[in-house]
Amino acid sequence: MLISILWNILTPIFLVAAAGFWGRRRLGFDSRTLSSAAFYIFTPSLVFPSLFFVEIQPTDLARLLGFWLTMAALLIVLALLVACARRWEREMTSAFVLTVVLLNAGNFGIPLNRFAYGDAGAQLAVLYYTLSAIFCNTVGVLIASSGHADFRIALRGLARTPMIYATI
Repeated sequence: MLISILWNILTPIFLVAAAGFWGRRRLGFDSRTLSSAAFYIFTPSLVFPSLFFVEIQPTDLARLLGFWLTMAALLIVLALLVACARRWEREMTSAFVLTVVLLNAGNFGIPLNRFAYGDAGAQLAVLYYTLSAIFCNTVGVLIASSGHADFRIALRGLARTPMIYATI
């Protein structure tokens, strides 16, 4: 049973991470290009069908959304309190808030929830990831831009964010 868990759930996660590490070292993968591909292609491609084909009760969706919004709000407040106590400048505060709030809920969360709770758990994990990705690619863009850009420039950057269009 344990071998099956390791092989089916954890091994693919570590193989992808190892392939990325190896590709960076041996093949010179450009992390900026891969990040751009994830931002403009892969994440919107995951979000669109996930939202389109999801089978979830509205009450469960509302609970998940409520949990996520509460968690994000509490983390933002906590991060801002720490930043104020440390008297960080705007750029550092923006970077810290993003670091605290943006979770990588996809790579580990989706396969582990599929294992623990079956397809229903995987659907909830994809929705949770989608909420995180939408936040990252909307509010996260604004927060990141606020450290060094005019709010209008940040809004223009937000308008070029494909996650918004995939969600709509």
